[in-house]
Amino acid sequence: MTLADAWRAYGPLVAHHIHARLPHHDAEDAVQNVALRLCTCWHSYDPARASAKTFIMVVARNTLTDYLRVRMRTRTEPATEAFTRDAPVDDPLDVRRLCHRHGLTEQQAEMFSLIALRGLTFNQTAAAMGVPDGTIRAWVSRGRRVAERLA
Repeated sequence: MTLADAWRAYGPLVAHHIHARLPHHDAEDAVQNVALRLCTCWHSYDPARASAKTFIMVVARNTLTDYLRVRMRTRTEPATEAFTRDAPVDDPLDVRRLCHRHGLTEQQAEMFSLIALRGLTFNQTAAAMGVPDGTIRAWVSRGRRVAERLA
C-alpha cells in the first residue's frame, strides 16, 4: 500500500480523531502536521508489524501529543517585572528552611516560594527563574514525593 492510498483510506479518520480533540483552526494545523510526519516516516512502515491504519493512527496520536505540548508552551504568559528573581519574597511559612531540611536545593526552595506564596503558575515560575518548564514540573514532582513521605 502506498502512502497516497493509505491517506485516502484513513485520512478522514485522522481528521475526525483530531477535530474531536481540538478547535477547528488548531485541528487543521494538526492534521497537516500528521500528513507531513507521515511523509517523513512512511519508509519505516512495515505491514508485517502493523496495519496501515494502526501505523497512521499511532503517528496521528504522537503528532497530536507533540502539537498540544508545543501549543501549551507557546501560550504561556510572559513573566512580568514583578516576578523577577531579585524581588523580595515574604516567607512567613519558612518554606526555604523546610525545603533545605528535606534535601531540596536553594533553587527548588525559591521555586516553592514563588508557587506557594506568590501564586505563580509553573510557566510563570519557570520564566521568572530562567529555567525550562520541565525543570519546574520535575522539582514539583520531587517536592510532592517529599511531602508524601512527611505525611
